[in-house]
Amino acid sequence: MNIRASHGIEIERPNWAPLKQRIGERSTDFMWMYAKDGVEYYKHIVSRRYLCLNSRKGVFLCIDGVLEPVEFDYGYEVATSGKANAPRFLKHLQCFGTHVLGRR
Repeated sequence: MNIRASHGIEIERPNWAPLKQRIGERSTDFMWMYAKDGVEYYKHIVSRRYLCLNSRKGVFLCIDGVLEPVEFDYGYEVATSGKANAPRFLKHLQCFGTHVLGRR
């Protein structure tokens, strides 16, 4: 049974399948944080940045407060190193604070 916190966020029973399908053993570099609306939120253990995936191999970054689909390589680079396109990357970082949890 999944426990749902406020705003429909699932906080129990991590789903590693989307991440392992994409990166295999490198998935140990991430923590599963929660799921919301069919998207799994994984946080990189070093950079502390998110990689958001769904079961259909969709990759998302939160840009301007909205989950936007991106290419996997770009999303992975943002999550693991932050050496991506600066303006777009900065918008991604601004989203992951309280906005993703539904608080402003």
